[in-house]
Amino acid sequence: MLGLSRKRNRTEGVGIHIGTRSLTLVRAVRPPGTPRILQLFSEPLPRQPGEWPVRAVAEKLARARTAVNLSAEIAGMTVSSDLAATDFLDLPKLDGEQLAEAVRLQLGSRHGAGAQVSHEFVVLERYRERCRVFAASIPTPTLKVMLDSFLAVRCKVDAVGVDSVSLAALLSRLGLAGVAPVAVLNVGPQWSEIHILKKGKIAFSRPILKPEVEEAGPAEKRHEPSPARGEEPAGLSASHLTWVAREANKTLDYFEIELLSQAVDRMFLIGEGTQDPALADALRGELQLEVGVLAVDGKVEDETGRFVPALHALALAAALHEEGGSEN
Repeated sequence: MLGLSRKRNRTEGVGIHIGTRSLTLVRAVRPPGTPRILQLFSEPLPRQPGEWPVRAVAEKLARARTAVNLSAEIAGMTVSSDLAATDFLDLPKLDGEQLAEAVRLQLGSRHGAGAQVSHEFVVLERYRERCRVFAASIPTPTLKVMLDSFLAVRCKVDAVGVDSVSLAALLSRLGLAGVAPVAVLNVGPQWSEIHILKKGKIAFSRPILKPEVEEAGPAEKRHEPSPARGEEPAGLSASHLTWVAREANKTLDYFEIELLSQAVDRMFLIGEGTQDPALADALRGELQLEVGVLAVDGKVEDETGRFVPALHALALAAALHEEGGSEN
């Protein structure tokens, strides 16, 4: 996962999720057996897209270490796609080092010649003389600054990955995603992202931005600034709900028609937007499929009484990280 891999005997893990507007940490007992959450910390972390606010993170981690024991056999981190860019690449049908080099060249064009980049990739499918590859990448200097923030509180991060891959692994582990495609919609007040999972892997993913953000222009402006420190997210407006539903519908159509895939018939909702009771109904009406807020009843034990799957599942996914699955 993005250049980190240390194999250990692991019974408990610390999971870290860096979202677009929040920081969440959990300590959990790992399988075999049912995953069990022992400790949980989650607070807003306002930041600009792609930014790692060192001082703000240090303040949050100073608070987090009083709530979560950060010393564990493994600590995993998953980050949103504004920090770790994701790409779906159409490449020649290559193997081994030739494929790895082709991926590196493609990512080099994204980050610029000579850029130091940590990345992971996985082959999604091979067909005729081509192969489709998912890749996640992050500038190595940025990754180092992130890891140093956790080392400062004696938390040595063993694996770093991106949200879409973590979601695929978690839902597969919990028996919520199998061979048939399922969608996960992460909904926020300014920024949303839809992921489609198939056969335990991420098959497609794209951001869904508020219309005024889309009109901002270049890709680097595609996120609005985070709200001021301490500001609570506003409820989703009717027009925003309609926009998210329509964009999600376009994505599902593209996945089925352009990628020649089986249609998605089930969608899980996560993120701040799940606090809006109108969200699921709006999506059911527009998409005509089964839609529900992510729940893990009977699949995860929670000793804290505060675990909310729709808000904290990605931190749990990081705590349960397993080696394997990537070719990089």
